[in-house]
Amino acid sequence: MAYSQNNDYFETKLNVFALAEEYFQQKDYANAVLEYERVFFFVSEAELQKQALKKKAHSYKKDKKYLLSAQTLQRIPLYLMTIEEKDSIYYEMLLCSYLEDDFDFASKIMNNMNLEVKENPSKRLLLMQILLSNELNEYNSAYDYLLQYIEKEPVLRGEDKYVLDSLYNNLPKHKSENKAKHLAFFPGLGHIYSGYWFEGICAFVVNAGVLWFGVSEFLLKDYITAWVGGAGLLSSTYLGQQKRAVHLAKKHNYLANKEFNTQIKQILLNNL
Repeated sequence: MAYSQNNDYFETKLNVFALAEEYFQQKDYANAVLEYERVFFFVSEAELQKQALKKKAHSYKKDKKYLLSAQTLQRIPLYLMTIEEKDSIYYEMLLCSYLEDDFDFASKIMNNMNLEVKENPSKRLLLMQILLSNELNEYNSAYDYLLQYIEKEPVLRGEDKYVLDSLYNNLPKHKSENKAKHLAFFPGLGHIYSGYWFEGICAFVVNAGVLWFGVSEFLLKDYITAWVGGAGLLSSTYLGQQKRAVHLAKKHNYLANKEFNTQIKQILLNNL
């Protein structure tokens, strides 16, 4: 069965989504996506076009192509949606962005969303805003969303609210990547600053050993060995430990954020 390339076919057929839904039921999401797009292209009724895009996005989501799902939902004209529909669409876009770990895309969506769904967002939409704001390290915004969420979720007004307030009053302490790099001018100090003492000691020992070897060979007048084995190797170990110090600062920040976000997530999701 295949759709005719005739617009009248879509206007008169009882269920224009029949073939697409058949593919969807068979979990043939690739063909379902194509057929939903075909419906969107040929029908002229705005409501059918909107439904086609929503169904196409759902097919992408079932196929775990979350970013494509969110991008498909972006194609739905906002003027065709009620406030409740906008809330639902934005929730799906944020959820897909979250599942895709594409937080930059989520940030763009939230910026647009705040202009469209500013008054009385749903509880589930607020939940996604909290989780994504935490991932973006926008903790003040996350806490503002949390206060709105608690108004809609009375169960969080007890002990869990106290724990959440405590967490947001003790935000993750980040390490400066620039400071780690500058401190690494003295081998190992940048590692220690980032919280990795053992690596810092190892970096100092390795660089000191290479420097000692180079100086010893120079004093023995073995200049080629001193240059190649000493200075040459030292340039690699020294620059390498500086890059490593910056990496460790990033790692520290990532792990601190992850631990904080995991605690917030567990409390919120356990109360759903």
